[in-house]
Amino acid sequence: MAYPTTAPGLRLTYDWSYLDAFGQIRRIEDDVQSTLAGSGADTKVTTLAAAAEATLWDAAVSPVTDFTSVIFVAKLSSFEVEFTVKEGDAAEVIFVLTIVPGQMPTMLGSSLSRYNIGADGFAGTGNPIDKIRAKNIGAPTGTLLMHLVN
Repeated sequence: MAYPTTAPGLRLTYDWSYLDAFGQIRRIEDDVQSTLAGSGADTKVTTLAAAAEATLWDAAVSPVTDFTSVIFVAKLSSFEVEFTVKEGDAAEVIFVLTIVPGQMPTMLGSSLSRYNIGADGFAGTGNPIDKIRAKNIGAPTGTLLMHLVN
């Protein structure tokens, strides 16, 4: 995979609206935009059969060793995305998010997480996420896009 030499970007535009008490659709803002920019990027489009798993990103082997933001979009199937913090350590932490097709993209604004957390999850040691894996938890074969920016 080639990595761009210029700052990559991804523009997300949504139309935010709601149904008021009188049954009228009201717009919150015309556009809500977010631009992800950094010095490098890793974009992967992964197709997985039902129950299949794949490593999407591993800081130990990727040219992009950390990230400032990451976004996920699922198509045709739901995915569990697993984030590993301090991989291989006795205090390793794994947390999982479910990405559902047809919903808003899921985004993390930082790679910073915690490990060695004990009873209070906020008291652990700060450490970046080391690895991102995905599993197709739906019935059909599905596609998961991951756009990681550092």
